[in-house]
Amino acid sequence: MEVYPQYFRRLLQSNAGVVFPNAFRQPADGAAAGNYQLLVQELQKLSQDPQQAVKVAEALDTSDGDVFRDLDLQGLVDHFRLSPIAKIALALSCRKAAKSELRAKGDAILTSNFSSFLSAVALKQPSSINTNVSDDVIASIIDRLVQDPPRIWGEEQRENLKYATLGRYSDLKKRPPPSIESAIALMELLESSDGRLARHIQRAGPECTATLEACRDVLAGVPTQDIAYRPIAMALLFMAIAENGEAYDLGVFVQAIRQHRAGAKIDWADVVQGFDVNKLSVTKKQFLVMYNALLPLAREYTNFDIQNLWGGAWNAPDTQLSFVVAFLSTTPDELDVSQIPNLRQSFTLDDFQGASASVREFAEKAVKHPLVSMDATAALFTMIFQSQESYNRAQQMSIPETLINPNMTTFVCAAAAVPKPWGQLQDQALKQLFFPFLLKQHENYDFVMNALWRIEKQWVATRMVEFYTQDNNLISIIYEHAMEHGWLEVLLTIQSTFVLELAMYAHGKGTCDLDDFAQQHVSNMGVPAFASAI
Repeated sequence: MEVYPQYFRRLLQSNAGVVFPNAFRQPADGAAAGNYQLLVQELQKLSQDPQQAVKVAEALDTSDGDVFRDLDLQGLVDHFRLSPIAKIALALSCRKAAKSELRAKGDAILTSNFSSFLSAVALKQPSSINTNVSDDVIASIIDRLVQDPPRIWGEEQRENLKYATLGRYSDLKKRPPPSIESAIALMELLESSDGRLARHIQRAGPECTATLEACRDVLAGVPTQDIAYRPIAMALLFMAIAENGEAYDLGVFVQAIRQHRAGAKIDWADVVQGFDVNKLSVTKKQFLVMYNALLPLAREYTNFDIQNLWGGAWNAPDTQLSFVVAFLSTTPDELDVSQIPNLRQSFTLDDFQGASASVREFAEKAVKHPLVSMDATAALFTMIFQSQESYNRAQQMSIPETLINPNMTTFVCAAAAVPKPWGQLQDQALKQLFFPFLLKQHENYDFVMNALWRIEKQWVATRMVEFYTQDNNLISIIYEHAMEHGWLEVLLTIQSTFVLELAMYAHGKGTCDLDDFAQQHVSNMGVPAFASAI
């Protein structure tokens, strides 16, 4: 299979006469080569794939062939009418080229197009070419500007970029996605007083975590007062956010800190607490690189609880929600929850001993989902159902759509295990989510009914009475559940008109003796109360 640089160079070379008509002979008929549209598609990807600019710049970074010996980079972007955002993406990547001429040309395009780039980001010129841009492409541009600022970069440009980016999503009437929020946070992080260690790591570059020895050497030049929990937290955030966690090895950094002369005094629980800052958001990938770097500490130190990376009480709830969502978005292949030391679980596989085969089969899958983390589910259930406003924010983050709805069965069971008291909106939400399972409208309804009865019989019974009161026809399906799970005897002890209807229905099915039922209730309630209930 042809590697990408060779593929792209072949496309450009075969269309040189069309792309660079002043420098190369045009086709006799003026028509482009048959693969011209493939070249167009590769350039269009600059607005959709954050890695495309890197790939194209790598392909252009050669002196082999007349096209590339003195590449007309400006002519290339002009011919394909690249959007201002695509131009900046490509220019920033060209500034990393080995060829000094290509670096200079990339810098020139960056300088001359920066103002139009800001306008495009801010949607001051609304058009499909500016709106149909991947969020991740914009985030990668912000990241590269911060990581390798051009000559024109300063406080004014930084603030203008932040203003344009936030204005874009305000005009689009949606919340900036985590990749954008984390990129903006990167700017502020490096400027903060606690960002000294992060700035030191930035100057050293990704090579400083290539090996443990290299990282130790870099840290040897850091003032001892900067080997403290807040600077370490900021440095970890910087490395996790930079290039979406792909540039630095956070595990090597953690090891090097532990071997530093000041590292023995570090309380890593305080380091995690250092992530609790306002206006911070992380992507799943950024979360995972931090989690994987800190997991060995949780295995070694009994006083370090890695579950505080998403659980507990934070001062910045929006930041915590970002960490919670990132954790809950992981797959079993990405994060094995069974390997979390001392995991506090909403339910375990042992809880379903004696259940039906289908219930146990689903339980085996459910215990592998991050929602089984009591800390994570409690945080999610509490924060998003705190108020209508908080739920609206959750909808802007697509939490119901991406986390709750696809995992409804597991979420309902995990949420039911969250310790009470619950707020009014929490109770209302769980009732609404529970109702379709009562109606058997969801798959694995039997798992939910089994789990919720085990967790809180009183809550389930109360909901059944409420639903029956609203619709008497539900008595038949409630009876079916009672028979499937062996609840009938318990439900028949409820002192309510509902239980009389259930008893009569069960009598008709041959599973309840009304004489025995009446005698028991008369004994428990007394004749007047029982007569009144009837």
